[in-house]
Amino acid sequence: MRKAAPIAVLILVLMLFSSGCSSFLDGHYSYATPHTEPDTQKYEHDIVQVSTYNELKAAILDLVEKSQLTGLLRFSNYAGDVEVDVADACMYICNNTPLGAYAVYYINSSVNKYVTYYEAELDITYKKSPSEISGIVDIENADSMYELLDKSLTSRKNYLAVNSSSVLINDELILRDLDEIYYSDPSNCVVWPDITLSIWPESGVSHIYELSFKYPYPETRMNAMEVLINSAASDLTGDLEDSSDYDACLTLCQRLSAEVKFDAQSAENDQYNRSDSQYTAYGALVEGQAAGEGFAMAYKLLCDKLDIDCRVVIGRFDGVAHAWNAVNIGGRWHHVDSSKYSSLGQSVCLRTSGDMPGDYWWDSSLYSYLN
Repeated sequence: MRKAAPIAVLILVLMLFSSGCSSFLDGHYSYATPHTEPDTQKYEHDIVQVSTYNELKAAILDLVEKSQLTGLLRFSNYAGDVEVDVADACMYICNNTPLGAYAVYYINSSVNKYVTYYEAELDITYKKSPSEISGIVDIENADSMYELLDKSLTSRKNYLAVNSSSVLINDELILRDLDEIYYSDPSNCVVWPDITLSIWPESGVSHIYELSFKYPYPETRMNAMEVLINSAASDLTGDLEDSSDYDACLTLCQRLSAEVKFDAQSAENDQYNRSDSQYTAYGALVEGQAAGEGFAMAYKLLCDKLDIDCRVVIGRFDGVAHAWNAVNIGGRWHHVDSSKYSSLGQSVCLRTSGDMPGDYWWDSSLYSYLN
């Protein structure tokens, strides 16, 4: 029986050593697993110090802006629940910020507690490349958006991502601007691309507008098309430089009507596909066949060569989608439909809005200058 006491003491000593940092105070037992300092070598940059929830969100967003795959955040004197706040902040960045919604699939996080602080390890999975993230363009207003879209469409870019918090910019404005740019510059916009517009996030005030432009032809072919249509336009306008605007507009209408075959089948389909050549100036001036929009784009290009103020009008003729032109002569706008000139004659050439046949319709809110 005398050997029991040393054995009990030995057991107690073993318990103390095996339990790490342990204490017996007033009958209460607390146990804490000892931690070694974390290995920070695997992280791409320095540890980021965080003391508030706003700093936490800013730190995560900064990692995304730099396209970092991992990050290590340290919380000292943090008032909130670190684990809950990290999870909430990661979700907020992914779903509610333009950059996070645009660029990030998800963010994995793990929170570790040390003696005097917490650390959060982040692993970020991206859906956009670093070059796509760094290529985002920041703009402040609608005018800047228009200029950027103009440059992108006329230079035939394939991709564009724009960040803006302007309340005046939305998907409708962007698509309307693209239409206006395309119809105003047939010399450079030789063919309409298939455009995909995505908005990140869908709600809120600030957004990233992501545009993809898919062209039906390779760049080399479109460059060749541009040369051909401008050469053909110069041939048709070269002898009209000294003519009055009225005479030049009438002659151009007559020339297009005589030299370009009207594609009646495409017109009857009641649907425009601007990627098809019959709806382009190239179809009219080079291939010699076009629907109403192809005639209108060609006529616009010819007038541009002569510095005559000319616009493309999109509307309907006899209930079917159709396009023609409006020219400004002496401060007054006149309609010109070169595609219908062979059948309707002077009644559709250089006519004011009040004199146009009743078969024509256009949206007066879009073309207020014609009212």
